[in-house]
Amino acid sequence: MNLKYLLLPFSILIAAISCENTEEPEPEEYADTSPKGTVIADDLINSETLGGPQHYAIYLPPGYDTSSIEFPVMYLLHGMWGSYKDWSSHGMAGIVNDLIAWESAKPMVIAMPDGLDAFYCNNYNGGDLLYEDYFIDEFIPYVESTYRIRASKQNRAIAGLSMGGYGTTFHAFKRPELFCCAYSMSGALSMGESAPDLKELITSLTSEQLESLPAYIMECGTEDFLVNQSNVDFDAFLTEQGVAHTYITRPGSHDWPFWMECLPKALTKASSFFD
Repeated sequence: MNLKYLLLPFSILIAAISCENTEEPEPEEYADTSPKGTVIADDLINSETLGGPQHYAIYLPPGYDTSSIEFPVMYLLHGMWGSYKDWSSHGMAGIVNDLIAWESAKPMVIAMPDGLDAFYCNNYNGGDLLYEDYFIDEFIPYVESTYRIRASKQNRAIAGLSMGGYGTTFHAFKRPELFCCAYSMSGALSMGESAPDLKELITSLTSEQLESLPAYIMECGTEDFLVNQSNVDFDAFLTEQGVAHTYITRPGSHDWPFWMECLPKALTKASSFFD
């Protein structure tokens, strides 16, 4: 026994020994060992349509570099005054990694083009930028030939926020043969004459096109400035037209916290259709 204890009263001696013997080791820090995907935050495609190199970002799922399998793809669109880096800079990869690790979403490639404030259509606001032609005829074919992707409707989804919600809706209804699932987040769905009218587009669809529409989901916060004019109104129009869709509304504004809560739903929903 340590000599220092001989000078202590018996009760204090017992307490001192007890305290010395009950020290516990420091807990080990938790290490997340689940596989991680790779984000290429800035890459380029040369566009003849737009007359030069165009930026994009891409997410490659865990196992992409160590396998030869092909993956489904989601085209994830940003909003007005944003860029192709928006989704990745706000933590998109972490959400996708977790959902894949939890088997809530299937491993997929996620391609994020630069929208150039063009609303993902041709001649936005009377301009001469042929963005729609670029996106459909150059960007999608480039992505699906450059990366290992199962290039079929059943394995191709599209989603986006605000301006990207418009782009998602526009391309999903104009080209139902391309996408199995479309998810609009806080979509700017009523653009007047500055972009193609979505209602006119839908009423012009043939019965065959209407039967082949992708699953369409729209989500908007109750405090979002686009909720009534764009989303409540568009939901009512789709219901009146008998177009199957899902409208999700919940407390929230036109901001990244809201959209980052939409993203897991979009990924999970798309995964339910992927092979």
